[in-house]
Amino acid sequence: MSNESDITAAILDSASENSALLVTLANTSTAPSLLAGHEKHITALKETLSEHNVIVEKLKEDVDSKFKRHRRYRDSTTLRFIYRATNMLAKFDAKASKEEKEYFDLLNEQSKAERRRLLFQRDYEEAEKKQEPLEREAQEHAKAHARIDTLYEKLFSGPTPGFPKEDQRETTFYSARGRNEAVKDTIRSTRQARKILAVSQAHVKSARTSLTNAEQKAIDSLFFLDEAHVSLRRGNGLITYAINSMARIEAHLSPPFQNMVAVKVEVDYFLKASKINTDGASSRDKIVEEVAAALANLSKAEEALERLATLMKEREVDSLLSIKATARQVENSRQELEQFRKGIFEKVAGFGEAAPAYTECCDRADAYCMIPPEDDEEDEHEHEHEDGSEHEHEHNHEHNHEHNHEHDHEHDHTEERLNPVDRLNPVDGLLAPVPDPAVNSTGAASSSSEHDNADATSQLSVEIRLTRKAAEQ
Repeated sequence: MSNESDITAAILDSASENSALLVTLANTSTAPSLLAGHEKHITALKETLSEHNVIVEKLKEDVDSKFKRHRRYRDSTTLRFIYRATNMLAKFDAKASKEEKEYFDLLNEQSKAERRRLLFQRDYEEAEKKQEPLEREAQEHAKAHARIDTLYEKLFSGPTPGFPKEDQRETTFYSARGRNEAVKDTIRSTRQARKILAVSQAHVKSARTSLTNAEQKAIDSLFFLDEAHVSLRRGNGLITYAINSMARIEAHLSPPFQNMVAVKVEVDYFLKASKINTDGASSRDKIVEEVAAALANLSKAEEALERLATLMKEREVDSLLSIKATARQVENSRQELEQFRKGIFEKVAGFGEAAPAYTECCDRADAYCMIPPEDDEEDEHEHEHEDGSEHEHEHNHEHNHEHNHEHDHEHDHTEERLNPVDRLNPVDGLLAPVPDPAVNSTGAASSSSEHDNADATSQLSVEIRLTRKAAEQ
């Protein structure tokens, strides 16, 4: 607005809206903190309920197991007859009473645990019902904040004639926000550069494998070197991909990253030096010589890539530490600016229309620390590189199918030779036995019962022998 009278008129026109929004903010000021505390309460209840569910299930299993032992003494006429025949009925009754008591004690414990679980379940359901109105009130509070921010930006953004102190505070706020955004840009650039760097490192690693294979094939070959040349061309292609990836890093090495540019140049030099002139590698000795030189340069490139990755990681850590300080500066200047703008309303509109002074309730420093993720275009760029490397495509096209087929065939024979069982069961390397339904269902139940009776009979036989021996003495 061009002059003070226009600004004053606009403030008067917006006084009612400003008052209503301030009243809404005051009435709902506790909603965000109450909602945060309530969400923590619900999380704690949910965890406790989950723990009690596990306890109840475990007690249920224990009760079922204990009931089987109790029933064996309660319903077994055979055991009772044997104990009575050997004048050991008192011992049988004592064991039966013990099993019965332990069973009912465990049953009582299970009942108490289920009641506790029901109480926690009820508390959890009631807490969920209370959360909905809290969420509505918190949303109303957030919307009021957004509306008053929009209103103040519309009225006071830019020069405000008649209120020079407001302009000073506004400049302070925008400067702090600019520093905060600069740190965010640095973090985003670092993360994107680290992703690209990881792609380059993967290409270099694969190139090393291809060149090593080329050397081995040249040594093993008796007459022809076609397979060695295929691996050489593939290694060159992977090095080209790594060089192209490093070229894309340059867009992310802005002024804060000048100390990394020298390392990046070093990487480029060794990558380009590691490419092999396949036309000149016409003999076995020449291939071995060229591969040895290329691998030496690749090792230096890998070492430089590691140094570059370390520098980038350190840069990201430093930026993450500084963003907290810049976020606090932004929030402090924002609150100061907002309070001053509210004061302008009270001064211009008068206490008859303006709402009472309102103190800021919501600290936004954490929000200024948040870094929205950028769209990850890494895969798309890699496909572009693969499609755009025409010279590499021409070199490899006629050999790829044959090379891949031979590689897969050789790989299959290697697996059969080393561990044929792994090919039959790749999950765990074992041949799983086929289960017998008869054994695992009905047979298992009957054998369990017979096993219990056998244990009892064996124990009883020992007791009978001891009783007879004592009588003879």
